[in-house]
Amino acid sequence: MLADQLDYVVGVDPHRDSHALAVVHVVTGAVVFEETVVASGDGYANALKLVDRHAPGRRAFAVEGTASFGAGLTRFLTGRGEQVLEVGRLRRERRSAHQRAAHDTPGRR
Repeated sequence: MLADQLDYVVGVDPHRDSHALAVVHVVTGAVVFEETVVASGDGYANALKLVDRHAPGRRAFAVEGTASFGAGLTRFLTGRGEQVLEVGRLRRERRSAHQRAAHDTPGRR
């Protein structure tokens, strides 16, 4: 079970110019911290400093696109001994269906 191995998962949605981070407490599922950092060496260092502050203990980074926009961050993190997991991206048709479903939800605009 994941909760036996980790205290936190840091989800990363990398983009060309910035990376969105979300620190999730494994046991409760609560998002304890969110931030966007610049996609650069300085930004990666800032991200790790923020994660050190908000996710002490056992953790792993779940990065979408470790061979694409997340490659630089992945190299930075693994070079510092951090555990990095590749997260697959939803196929375009599944993302579109999910976005339509969310948009069509009553009371949501």
